[in-house]
Amino acid sequence: MNVLAKRTNMLRRIITYTFVGALLFTLSSCDKCQTCVASDEDGVEAYTYPEECGSKKALEAYAEQCATEYGMFDFTCTCSEN
Repeated sequence: MNVLAKRTNMLRRIITYTFVGALLFTLSSCDKCQTCVASDEDGVEAYTYPEECGSKKALEAYAEQCATEYGMFDFTCTCSEN
């Protein structure tokens, strides 16, 4: 392989890896949305929380809030992605 072909091949690899890295970074940082619903022991919905969007950590805190607020009344809190 001549020098020009090696440089072209290396440039293609750099561009490909940069593109793949940027794509993975973009997709992994997407905010997800979920809604939590508190239901009594008969499955009747008592309260539906407003939709919350954010990072995984923020959504875990959101679900924990629902479980804490309604758990003391023997309600079940169910969260689902939108």
